[in-house]
Amino acid sequence: MTTNIARAIILEQSMQEKVFAGAVLVVTALLCIGMPKISDKLKPESPFTQEFAAGIVEEVLEEDLSPDPIVQGKFRGTQKLRVKILEGTHKNMEFEVYNTLSSLHSNFAYKGLKAVFTLRNSGGKTAVWLYNLKRDTHVFVLLGLFFGASWLEHRIDTKAYKDPVILYQQSAYQKIVLTKYKQDLRLYLSNNLQFSSLDEARYHETLAGAAMTAVKQPKNVLIMGGGDGLLAREILRYPSVEHITLVDIDPAMTQLARTNPLLAEQNQRSLASPKVRVVNEDAFLFAFKTHQTYDAILIDLVDPSNDRLAKLYSQQFYRQAARILSPTGVMITQATSSYFSPNAFAMVASTVASAQPQRHITPFSINVPSFGEWGFVLSTKDKASLLSQPLPPGLSYTDTKLLDYTLRQRPASLPPAGTSTLLTPRIIDVYNRDMAQWRYQ
Repeated sequence: MTTNIARAIILEQSMQEKVFAGAVLVVTALLCIGMPKISDKLKPESPFTQEFAAGIVEEVLEEDLSPDPIVQGKFRGTQKLRVKILEGTHKNMEFEVYNTLSSLHSNFAYKGLKAVFTLRNSGGKTAVWLYNLKRDTHVFVLLGLFFGASWLEHRIDTKAYKDPVILYQQSAYQKIVLTKYKQDLRLYLSNNLQFSSLDEARYHETLAGAAMTAVKQPKNVLIMGGGDGLLAREILRYPSVEHITLVDIDPAMTQLARTNPLLAEQNQRSLASPKVRVVNEDAFLFAFKTHQTYDAILIDLVDPSNDRLAKLYSQQFYRQAARILSPTGVMITQATSSYFSPNAFAMVASTVASAQPQRHITPFSINVPSFGEWGFVLSTKDKASLLSQPLPPGLSYTDTKLLDYTLRQRPASLPPAGTSTLLTPRIIDVYNRDMAQWRYQ
């Protein structure tokens, strides 16, 4: 079943590329036809009784020009022209026009030039002058280049992935790519791998299990990020859960998680559950706006590589997360790779500890083959809360014994690493320095 769906989607993707190329030609043709009407609507309004109309220079009658002393290739002086108006109330009428070239007006006229002319009626006479060059052709060329470049970029991008691309979508926030090879479905956001279906359970079961076993009978759960629906899938396994609020800034991602057959199959249609409410909003703003309290907050956001993301790893953000927790609530955040970005991992742990000094902080890591060693930071009311509740049935990777080893017996031992704040987002430089040694050596 899944293989047939994948083949269908691959064929659909090929068809979409052909349709896209055809659409480019159709849109360009329609613009060529409709540009005069569009141009008419865009012509500036004037308090005077005047008209803007296209015309053509039939002959240059006289010229008194000299080279512009400032701009090379331009002229200053006067031209006397005979022009013919091609549209409007003066259509097919001819006029003699003086075209003055200066530092402010430099539209040089020549025989055959198509331009926009201003026609003003006053005292029964019509005054005409060259207003601006007619740029329809330039617009069409630019539009063609734009659509052609977009198509070429799409083709190059899809070839950059080693597995067949079954979906390519540019949203307002990120580039979303799904690839499929045999049983391996992968999601990339802005070229960064988010999950592989072969091992994503290791990540999501651990993230959910570490938090949900540390709070008794959690009912109200907040997920920040996780727009693919995989973490929501895991939270829905816990029978006490009544409400899940999933906050992800990108509506394109959450819509895809609902409607794409392969992705919906992977997340077990979690976002269609009546228990799940999706909020497409910045997680930072949501944390400060919400009036709800939550028994568990799970933060599954992308790594802090820039200013836009650093606020989600700040002391102020983690402090606010603690404020919207119930008295016995638990918070957990992904904390970058403990292997590839160990200093960033340590700083996330230090920042959480500084923001929540009255709580027990447990940094730990697990191995996810498609990612390598990956770090998390768990915040609980006290140490005794760890693994105080059972795991649900049906998990494919995580069990109580493994969690006990990860959280209690061998948590990560990290050095003090400083704090990242809104005013001083140190996490950006630390993370990028960590990653640079792997990306550019």
